[in-house]
Amino acid sequence: MKPTASTGRRLTQNKIATSCCVPQSLPIIMKGMRGAQILEAAGRALYGDRWQTPIARDLGTTYRTIRNWLAGQHAPPNDLRIRLEVLLRERGLAIEAVLELIDTTEDESRKQ
Repeated sequence: MKPTASTGRRLTQNKIATSCCVPQSLPIIMKGMRGAQILEAAGRALYGDRWQTPIARDLGTTYRTIRNWLAGQHAPPNDLRIRLEVLLRERGLAIEAVLELIDTTEDESRKQ
């Protein structure tokens, strides 16, 4: 299956796949968000509802630190957006690799 806009798969080799479920306005919305809001949005996108412990591990911090950032008791570090972007892009590349594997498998199945 070739990538198309209707399948929500990537249209060019240089862009990370985007989900059909992510609103196109999300990048615009995120520009005005605080660090804690971005942290929560990224955490839910990466790990689902139980996101705080896994994101703490991947950011190299503790669950308690994540909770403190969310509660406003401590400010998230200045590089949080960059670190979250790295995690999101890595996950996007992993998802894209699986999509390519699915496409390859589908193509091989059709040939048989």
